[in-house]
Amino acid sequence: MPTTEEDALDLLQYLTEDVLRPLAGMDAAALAARINEHIRQIAGGREVRILSRRLAHPRHADEEPPRPTRPPTLHSTSPGSKNPDLIRLILDSVEWFVSQQNPALPMSRVAAIADQVIDRWQIDRNDLRYIPKGTWRRQRANARKIYDEFRTSTYAELAARWNLSEMRIRQIVNKFRRAEAAERKAQTHSLI
Repeated sequence: MPTTEEDALDLLQYLTEDVLRPLAGMDAAALAARINEHIRQIAGGREVRILSRRLAHPRHADEEPPRPTRPPTLHSTSPGSKNPDLIRLILDSVEWFVSQQNPALPMSRVAAIADQVIDRWQIDRNDLRYIPKGTWRRQRANARKIYDEFRTSTYAELAARWNLSEMRIRQIVNKFRRAEAAERKAQTHSLI
């Protein structure tokens, strides 16, 4: 079981990709990333309740599930609850994105795929979890781009381009410079 919520969402993306891989005509990695990003955007920054699948999304084996007509949203666990249900959001998101990507796939198969993702994602049920927004990943990627662009631009140009202050640009550049200097120093010591 993952130790942090961020690890749990990374695991969910990996397992979703693994379940989608056998389907022909789909880029499993890209689709799993889109599903995970949608869940992060919808539930990020909130506490969500993790219900057992039967409570979250009852299924009847004898009837074909309806095809989703709109993107998934958060559903509360009960009328008075402020904590939405994460399992239902995951099921709805997988069904929505897979049915949009492959409309010819029967909904019973799409529902089975969503169930398989949840079955593989073993996590404590009836628990509250905080879902992070994942902004640190975008910030880290942007910081690397800023540093790469710094080699051909000035602080002022980067500040205007990235809509940041010159001081923040200097902080980002100095952070990468210190990391590179520490790496060079470690390499030098290993040669001695």
